[in-house]
Amino acid sequence: MFDWSNLATLAAAAILTAGLYASMSYGLALVYGVMKIINLAHAATMMLAAFTVLTLNRAFGLDPIIGSVLILPLFLLAGMALYGLAVRRVAAVPIASLLLLFGTWLVAQNAAYLIWGSEDQSIVTPYTYST
Repeated sequence: MFDWSNLATLAAAAILTAGLYASMSYGLALVYGVMKIINLAHAATMMLAAFTVLTLNRAFGLDPIIGSVLILPLFLLAGMALYGLAVRRVAAVPIASLLLLFGTWLVAQNAAYLIWGSEDQSIVTPYTYST
């Protein structure tokens, strides 16, 4: 049965998902535009940050919004360290930086599989289902 409230909920979810994808792709476009590096580890960094927030939520009951603000500087420094230790040395050769960051992405993805498993996980807060 067709219900207008379901259509509005679906539209809101679609707009939020599109916003998430747009912010992720903007980060990739910005890095490529400024540094001429295709950073395939960009999504892996966001994934690891999200899983870290999930771990903080489960271990200490930390709100995911506060956890995201706390984790941001940590992963900013991790990205700077990755660039300083590895990417900067191969940035002049585009295929080398692409392969390096692809390998970093694979290592991060498989480390997440080992630590958190492969099933879907989410954080449910008191305001998760409120409008």
